[in-house]
Amino acid sequence: MILRTPDNKIVLYTKGADSIIEKRLKVMPDNDEVKVKTWNNLEKYACEGLRTLLLAKREIPIKEYERWAASYLVFINFFIDKNEFFAFFNFLHFL
Repeated sequence: MILRTPDNKIVLYTKGADSIIEKRLKVMPDNDEVKVKTWNNLEKYACEGLRTLLLAKREIPIKEYERWAASYLVFINFFIDKNEFFAFFNFLHFL
């Protein structure tokens, strides 16, 4: 989800499996207290058979967002029929 905050910042929020989100996180020192505690808890939950999701956010510079939004609009406008767009999106999701 991409939101504009009241102070006009663009923020991307996402969720996903720890193994996927971890690959996309900013590099943190291996001894970072929050990182160590988080991964220890995730491991503990996994050993108990629990599924976990991580939430992440990133502030997007305005220029980067504008470039992305322009290409996104071109992509969406390629599909005349919204059903065709969602069918294509769902197809990509399973690749």
